Amino acid sequence: MHLRRIAACLVLASSLVSPCLAADEEVAPVRPMRVEPLTRGRAAQILADTDTIAEDLLKQMKNLRNPAEAALVDDLSAVLSHSSEWEWYSRDHGILLAIPVKERLGLLASYDGEKVLADVVRRLINQKGGGNPPVQVVLIEPELPTMTRGCGVGRATWYPAGTPVGTFAGCNCR
Repeated sequence: MHLRRIAACLVLASSLVSPCLAADEEVAPVRPMRVEPLTRGRAAQILADTDTIAEDLLKQMKNLRNPAEAALVDDLSAVLSHSSEWEWYSRDHGILLAIPVKERLGLLASYDGEKVLADVVRRLINQKGGGNPPVQVVLIEPELPTMTRGCGVGRATWYPAGTPVGTFAGCNCR
């Protein structure tokens, strides 16, 4: 009796698997568009129209369909500099966009934001007939002031770089 139940379960399980396999075989996988390297001439044509691409990017940032990407880009848009300060380059047979930001960002927000913006820029270039080039976006954070080690009585004190010697009371370092 025990063997009959096992055999029945195996027959039932095998009959359930075959329709799933047949359904998978019918659906063709969606292939992403192939990213194609840019020639110098084509890159120069794209870089000649960066003002239009920047305007379209700002519009597209407000209309993203993926809610997670939309929330991320909404947070980023508050700290991005004006599009006139963005720097566009032809690099490694692709496009590099350097965007200064007004404040320091978290590592994850910066990384994910760069990926989302790069994807949007690549799609915009493709829509304008520029092919499907590799695009890299880099968010440039403001610099922190550099600090050098100063002297203090029995403790380490930090002063900004370039501070003249003896500026602070009790400091006789040379």
